[in-house]
Amino acid sequence: MRRLTGIAAAAALLAGPGVARADGGSFPGGNELSDELGVASSPPTPGSQRATQVANSLDALLDLGRGLNLDLGVDAVRLTPTGAAPGAPPTRGATIWTFTAGLIGEFGEHLTLDASVHASPAADLTTDFTADYRYLAGGTVRTDQVEAALVSRSSSAGALLAATWDTAGDSDAETAVDLGVGLEHFSSEQRLEAPRDRQTGATVTLDELVNSCRLFPGRCPRALVGALLLSRRAAPVLLNQVALRAGAVETLWRDTDLGLSGSWYLYDRDPTEAGYFGLAAAGRTGTGGAIPIAPLLWSVRPSATRRLGAWTLRLELQHGVYASSEGRLDALAAKVQLRFTRAFRMWVTAGGQRDVDFAGTVTTVRSASLGALLQW
Repeated sequence: MRRLTGIAAAAALLAGPGVARADGGSFPGGNELSDELGVASSPPTPGSQRATQVANSLDALLDLGRGLNLDLGVDAVRLTPTGAAPGAPPTRGATIWTFTAGLIGEFGEHLTLDASVHASPAADLTTDFTADYRYLAGGTVRTDQVEAALVSRSSSAGALLAATWDTAGDSDAETAVDLGVGLEHFSSEQRLEAPRDRQTGATVTLDELVNSCRLFPGRCPRALVGALLLSRRAAPVLLNQVALRAGAVETLWRDTDLGLSGSWYLYDRDPTEAGYFGLAAAGRTGTGGAIPIAPLLWSVRPSATRRLGAWTLRLELQHGVYASSEGRLDALAAKVQLRFTRAFRMWVTAGGQRDVDFAGTVTTVRSASLGALLQW
């Protein structure tokens, strides 16, 4: 079977700022089994409740004959929240499972179609939450810090349809173009438990926090407003995302690939109404990838790949803007792959991401992964 980078990358790029599928290369014929282990971590901010995550992705590609292939995958992501402050409610991690099944079909020498569905069952995560809140006292504005347990219960399901057309020639310049559309349905429940003043230990009510956001909206994360509203309604909010993607890869002199892809994301409601999107989408946006601070509005991703005998080197950049004016991201990932035999290869990937949120707060994410692929 002729494997194309565009199809392999489409699912991950449509899902968000995650990492593309493990193989990232072209292999002729047969079945494939790949596994990738990754870790990513970042400190939390008032606009983003992040956690350390350790992820493992197992993927099998089975040749059904007549140009048709069955793609089966399972991802397990262990999320570990940042440690709670003394006296704060305890944190609790979660394991996020995602199951994927799809078909990849080749139609002639030039066209490949990929259709898949995936589901991630509900999981509970409790993080240590802190944020500034402001109120009027004696005619002056006072600022204190509130601390609470932020409890999140989320699930998701979705589908992907992608098509790749390539010139399939044998010249010094070949072209592959792919288009894709992804659908994602999120269900998110979030609530603040036992909020209190961090300095005095006094109880802070949800109404006081809501009033703080109403009086000083420019200093209050919209995700916090969403989480407060979810705490009041005590019911999940449903969010649907449509991701549109287009990309092209130009192969030069048979050993150099230059790629450029872009994604645009649409939502059926203001995504900040789902609270902290990073908690709703954590572990569901690509194995080993960074945890987003907000849902993306659009992103662009240039890449360069160079093959040197048994070695393959890849460098990828990404720039994206978050929805609802929640900030922007810039990311860089480097991958080194070694082909030991025609049937077995391994790779290591390292990456970093820099986020700037709505208030100008800068956070960074560091990630690394190790993977292997066997073909027979």
